[in-house]
Amino acid sequence: MIKYFNDELSALDDNIEQRIKEINLHIKEIRNPLSKDYLEKFTTIEDAIDELQKLINRCLDEMAVFEKQIFTFHQELTYCIFKVNINKMVNQVLQKTTEHFFDETGQFEYKFSHYHYFGKHGITVLLALTTMIFFDIDQDYEFFDSDLLQKVENLGSFPENPTEDKIYNLLSCNYSLLFEAAFDNKIKQATMTN
Repeated sequence: MIKYFNDELSALDDNIEQRIKEINLHIKEIRNPLSKDYLEKFTTIEDAIDELQKLINRCLDEMAVFEKQIFTFHQELTYCIFKVNINKMVNQVLQKTTEHFFDETGQFEYKFSHYHYFGKHGITVLLALTTMIFFDIDQDYEFFDSDLLQKVENLGSFPENPTEDKIYNLLSCNYSLLFEAAFDNKIKQATMTN
C-alpha cells in the first residue's frame, strides 16, 4: 500500500518537475534575445518592442496556463493525501475492531482473532467513505474525522455482540443523525443522472 501511494506521489512530482522545466525554457526564450545588441537586429525600435511584446505575451499566456495547472496539481496532491488518510483510518478501524485471543496458560499462544466489523469504528469508516463518494470534502482531515466520530457517538450505545441485524436496526432508526437532507438530494441527483 505504501508503494502505491509513493508511486502516485512520484508520478505527480514528475509531472510538476516537467512543467517547471518547460516554463523555465519559455523564460530563457525571453531572456536570451535581450542582449546588448538586441536593438541592432531590428530596423526600428518599434519592431524590436513589438517582437519583445510577442515574447512576453507568449510567456504570460504560458504562466496563466501554468497557474491553472498548479491549482490542478494542488488538487491532485490533496486528493492523494486524503486517500492516504482514509487508508490510515481504515487500518485503524481494522486494528480497533479486531480482538485477538490467546490461551490462558503461561505460554500465551495465539488462538484466533474475532472481528467486530459492526462496531462504532467500522460504522465511522463506512460513513466516511459514503460521504466522500457523494460530497466534495473541503474540510481538513482532523475535522472530518472528529465530525464523523461525533455523528456515530450521537447514535447512542451500540449493542453488546453486534450483528448485522442489530446494527441495521440501530442505523435505520437514527438515519437523520448520520446524514443531512443534502445527502438525500445527492442520492436522488446521482440516480437520476445514471
